[in-house]
Amino acid sequence: MDILVSHSAALEVARQPYFARHLATAKLCPTDIPARMPSPEEVEATATACPQLAQIRKPIGILVASHNAHHRSSTVCPHIREIPLPPGSVIELGPGVRCVSPGLVAVQLASKLPKLELLMLLSELLGLYAISPDREADMTPRTKPILSTQDLQELLGKMPGARGVGAVRRALKIAPINAASPMEAKLYLRTTIPCSQGGYGLGNVILNDPVGIGRLSESIKELRIRKPDLLFLGVDSSKKRGVCLDYMGAHHQSQVICDTVRRNELIANGFSPYEIYKEHYDNIDYMDALMSQIRSELGLPSHETTRWRSDLERERRMALWHELEEIDMQAWVRDARLR
Repeated sequence: MDILVSHSAALEVARQPYFARHLATAKLCPTDIPARMPSPEEVEATATACPQLAQIRKPIGILVASHNAHHRSSTVCPHIREIPLPPGSVIELGPGVRCVSPGLVAVQLASKLPKLELLMLLSELLGLYAISPDREADMTPRTKPILSTQDLQELLGKMPGARGVGAVRRALKIAPINAASPMEAKLYLRTTIPCSQGGYGLGNVILNDPVGIGRLSESIKELRIRKPDLLFLGVDSSKKRGVCLDYMGAHHQSQVICDTVRRNELIANGFSPYEIYKEHYDNIDYMDALMSQIRSELGLPSHETTRWRSDLERERRMALWHELEEIDMQAWVRDARLR
């Protein structure tokens, strides 16, 4: 049997604990699309032999090459694709089971997700976390992303004109890269999105990037493992190395000493470190004041505007916060539109 898992079902596979390890050892496999639908019995038999498939909720999104095979069942949800997939866009999970790559998942879901949700999807695929199906766990950390910006850009280049490619290409320009949690990604978006669109427009920001910190100053040897969540780069590095902002999640409550050492090292090496908790993140007045302070320390021009414009931008900042809060990344794999 040949099954090609697709859409949010493929995202569900990518979120499984051992997917990154499997991805690292996976061999290139054919990208041809199955000509027929599997029967319910074939799906069950294949799932028994392939643990990754067994863990996916049904119906399972699959690709088929013919409209004649396009009929939904209780076990599968078919998607028609008549033209071949680009090389490297399919991963073998086991005998008779293949899965579209994380990059292709982004393209497939791009036309079905609002802009902010697409950005959050990219933050997961290009980040250091995976959303957990368990609401209590929320997310699990990754040691490295399952998708690189280079690989995604190469895939987009192989699919000119395909639906979803343009949306992913645009989103990639502003997407959070190397975020270690959904909250870090949301904080990044709020700080970098232009003021006219509800953000703070604070320019160049690095997320969890020790390489970027090393390039900033090779003299800061102590920072080789002291990577802040968000690093804002100033316009005059001779006065300041930069400004740091860390989102303090629940796990930080039990590592106060380590956080203090880290903070002291940052201060000693010319950084201005700030920390916020969820209650600060949710407080628009606090965030406005903090971002104004960071803007000043970075040497960026103050954001002055008319009273009417100021009120409008504040409404947009509140709207952006609310829209980000409403995003339920766990719900994507349960949404029938995305299967």
